[in-house]
Parts: sequence; C-alpha cells; structure tokens
Amino acid sequence: VQWTSLDGSSTEERNGDGTGANDYTDTATAATATVIEELSLDKRLPSGASTTYAVGETVTFELEVTIMEGTTPALVLQDRLPAGMRYVTGSATLDAGQSNALISIGAISETWVSGTGLLTLDLGDVVNSSTNNGSDDSFVITYQTIVENVATNQGGTTLTNDATVDAEDVNDAALPQDQDQVSISLVEPELDIQK
Repeated sequence: VQWTSLDGSSTEERNGDGTGANDYTDTATAATATVIEELSLDKRLPSGASTTYAVGETVTFELEVTIMEGTTPALVLQDRLPAGMRYVTGSATLDAGQSNALISIGAISETWVSGTGLLTLDLGDVVNSSTNNGSDDSFVITYQTIVENVATNQGGTTLTNDATVDAEDVNDAALPQDQDQVSISLVEPELDIQK
C-alpha cells in the first residue's frame, strides 16, 4: 500500500517512495490456504449382516464414498469380485437412507465383466452442495452378489473382494485413489444320516 499526504502531486508531500521521511508505505503477505481434496471409500456389509453365507445366497455390499464439497468429476467405483461370486445385474443403487440429500449423482452406469469379476460403476460428476459441515459429505451405493454353485466354493472358503474409488479434480488431474475390502466365509450343511 502506498499513500500520499496531500491530494494531487506536490513536492512538499510525503509520498511513500521510500526516500528520507517518505516512509508512507507498507507491505503484507497474504495467508495461503491449501485445500485437501478428499476421496475415501469404506466397503462393508450392511449393519447386522452375517459374515457367513451358503452357496446360492445373496450377499449385499455397501460402498460409502466420502467426497469434498463442490463437484467431483468422473467418479468411478470398481469392485473385483472373487471367483465363485457374481454381480446381480442392475442391483447397484444409491441408498438414500444413508446418503446426504445434498449430494447428487446422475444415473449409475454399470459394467460387469464376468470373466474377470470386475464390476465398474461410473457415477460421472458428483455434486456435494456446500454446507461447510464435514460430517455430511458421504453417500452410499448398495449392490447384490450371488455365491455361485462352483466346485471351489466349499465350507470354510473365504471370499475377499477389493473395491476402489477413482475421480478427478476440477483440473482433470487424478485424485489419489482409495480402496477397501470385505471378506465373507462360506458354510455348508452337515448331513447326519441315521439308519
């Protein structure tokens, strides 16, 4: 900031040019704020759900995604299901009961590749309306899978699947990926034959 002691130009004024008594000048540095772009994933079974399943049973999974306020472009969830488990096509939905109403997503575009077990859920641009409250920045996607009737699915087998979340920042640069996993155990009935 530079200030002069008189309106207009006069050789008799102090003008802040830094010579002699002309010290009517000051500088300041502005504080710098760093914005951390948050993207996190919590994969889980629904609250109270069993962790043991039999062949043919449906297993529901939840993916809770936390994003920062504003727009998160190109958000994609991927879940690699293990051999012996398949996705129930069309079952991926936004769980409104567990999601902040201020977060809006478009239609969920799903791709299921049974040969690799890869489920991809493309959510596009996700908008988190600003509330300046970090506790309401999450939404939950639920979907179902089936424990398949294959030879490898035996009692005591553990099936683990890994999920990841990817997105971009507003400059189209990739945000740090987050991942999580859930395991279930398989059970079989014990036959008791009596004669």
